[in-house]
Amino acid sequence: MSARLLATLVCVLNSVLCFGQAAPVDPPEHRVLVYLSNDSGQSSQILDRMKREVGSLMEPAGYSVLWQVSDGSSASVSEVKVVIMELRGVCRPLATVMPFATVVNGASLASSVVEDGQVLPFTRLDCAMLSNFLAPYLPHQTDQRNLLFGQAMGRLAAHELFHTLTKTKIHEDIGVAKESFSAANLLGERFSFDFPAIIKFRDSAPARTAEMSDAEEDHVSVGR
Repeated sequence: MSARLLATLVCVLNSVLCFGQAAPVDPPEHRVLVYLSNDSGQSSQILDRMKREVGSLMEPAGYSVLWQVSDGSSASVSEVKVVIMELRGVCRPLATVMPFATVVNGASLASSVVEDGQVLPFTRLDCAMLSNFLAPYLPHQTDQRNLLFGQAMGRLAAHELFHTLTKTKIHEDIGVAKESFSAANLLGERFSFDFPAIIKFRDSAPARTAEMSDAEEDHVSVGR
C-alpha cells in the first residue's frame, strides 16, 4: 500500500496538518458526554488509549470529555453536551498483514450524521476499515500496536467531535480538523487542532456551509 494513501475526511468538510499544541484552557470550560455504542468485547487497553488521546486533543478547545457505555443506564447530563459514538466492528489491529488487507479508495473510516444541512451528535468509527488501513504501518510488538491503534481512533473521534460540537461541515486547512489524514497523521507523535479550529470550538460559531441533501453523512474516507 502506498504511503501516500490518505484517509480523506469526506466528512462534509475540508482539512490539513498541525505541528504545535494550542494553549490549553485551565480549567476546561465545557463538558461533553460521549456514549460508546456497541462497546462490548473491545480491548480496554485500546479504548483507554483512545480516550486519553481525545481528552488531550479536546482540552485546548476548552472541553473535558466524559465517557459512558450506552447500555441503557441513566446518567446526569445537566449542562453537558451529549454525543453518541458507535464503534463498528472489533477495534483492534490486524494480527498479521494479509495480502487482502487493503483499503478501497473512498472507503469511510469515520463519519457523523448530517440531516437537513445540520450536523447531528451521532458519529461512528469503522474499526475494520481502520485496521486494514493501518496494517502496513504498525509495529510488530503487540502493546505498541494496540496503543498506536487507540491513538488513531482517538484522533478520528476528535475530528468527528469537531464537527458535532461546532456544528460545522467545513474542514480546516491543517491539523485534526483537516480533510485528509495520512497514516503518519494517525500514528505520529504530534498532531493537534490548529488555532482556527480551537477558536471555532471555543466560540461554537456556525460556519457557512453549502446546501446538503437530507440524511447525508460526513465521512472520513480513504483517498489518494
